[in-house]
Amino acid sequence: MATGNSYQEAQIMSSTPEQLVPLIYRELLKNLRIGVEQIENRDYTGKAESMGRASAIVLELLASLDMSHGDLPRQLASLYTYFLKEIDAASGTLDAARLRPTIDMIARLEEAWVSAAEQVTQGNGAKAG
Repeated sequence: MATGNSYQEAQIMSSTPEQLVPLIYRELLKNLRIGVEQIENRDYTGKAESMGRASAIVLELLASLDMSHGDLPRQLASLYTYFLKEIDAASGTLDAARLRPTIDMIARLEEAWVSAAEQVTQGNGAKAG
């Protein structure tokens, strides 16, 4: 397990800012998917831990927004607030199905950030060359 954490730490430390956001989304998705399985398997202690980690990640994403950059941060703040409400509601009602639309939205955000990071990387490569 320490090896996995060491790999993850190395990946985080070597990431550019635009690569870091998809990593955070992937960790969020992992915790939500595990939480769904835990709800379905009636592992309520595990569910509490997974949903707690997922909520903490969303709160961190929300706190990291720079609202001075126009509409996008405000739109993300609205989405993150919605995610928090859905995580809390699904966790409280043990309704795993309620998390699926949230998981789908986060997966699409992660894909968009990966695409944006690739464009930034390609743009930086073109400027360097």
